Amino acid sequence: MSSRREFLKFLSTLPLVGIAKIEKTREGTRYLLHECFVAGFRFHQGPALLSRMGVGTALEITAEPDNSYDPFAVRLDYNGAQIGYLPKSQNQVISRLLQQGAPIECHIARIDKDAPPWQAVTVQVSILFKGE
Repeated sequence: MSSRREFLKFLSTLPLVGIAKIEKTREGTRYLLHECFVAGFRFHQGPALLSRMGVGTALEITAEPDNSYDPFAVRLDYNGAQIGYLPKSQNQVISRLLQQGAPIECHIARIDKDAPPWQAVTVQVSILFKGE
């Protein structure tokens, strides 16, 4: 694929192979790419911030290609504080999309304050196709 436009056009065909459309908005159509628990939640600021978080809250999502542990690491922040990462076993595609400037978004899908810390927060990662 020679251009970003062609790449995004290709991605728009993914719903035919199992990517779910989750929302049509004024900005465009949002497609769900991934849903998972936050890896490393208990080792970062997550537990201290859990009572402030809410379902639907947007998280900052950032690729960390210089991460010495995982070159495909994808960091998750809540209001500027790190709460963890996308799981290493499932982060390559999203990391590459972020590094290419794709319109990737992340929000909190579920919170279970009674669950063990590594299962307390579930996030959804999506891509927005504008004007669709």
